Amino acid sequence: MQYFVTGATGFIGKRLVKTLLARRGSTVYFLLRRESEGKLDDLLDYWELSGAARKRALPIYGDLKTKKLGVAAEDIKALKGGIDHMYHLAAVYDLSADEQSQIEINVEGTRSAVEWRPCPSTSLPPAAACATTSRWSTGIPTWPAYCARPSCWRWWGRRWPSRSAPRE
Repeated sequence: MQYFVTGATGFIGKRLVKTLLARRGSTVYFLLRRESEGKLDDLLDYWELSGAARKRALPIYGDLKTKKLGVAAEDIKALKGGIDHMYHLAAVYDLSADEQSQIEINVEGTRSAVEWRPCPSTSLPPAAACATTSRWSTGIPTWPAYCARPSCWRWWGRRWPSRSAPRE
């Protein structure tokens, strides 16, 4: 199986990647910002990969803030149809972050990840997990993992709730 993971440098993401890599024959591609490149050796050590095994965890450089996750065209072409499963775990978890940053990453970044879809067409949703900061703490709506289709986003409309909006 070949996996694509966003948020692999985070607390949950790096543990998920370690679990995925424990599966025989698995390869994990993970989105990595250029400014996080310094974390790569520590991640590979955490995942207990050395030598040839390091080729099973491959960074794909990009950024959630940009269209098509900021992934280079040649990487998109190489991954197209070759990813069996995608996990989207990248999010801003800093509750003191400004609202615009949270919307940019947690909402628009998730939308970009879901629309990007490096997985082959199947009857299953393209994303297995969409983890964003909970609406309970930020007032910004999130959608559950099973609702990974653009048609589920209609209820949002064009207006973002304020932080003072009542919680559900």
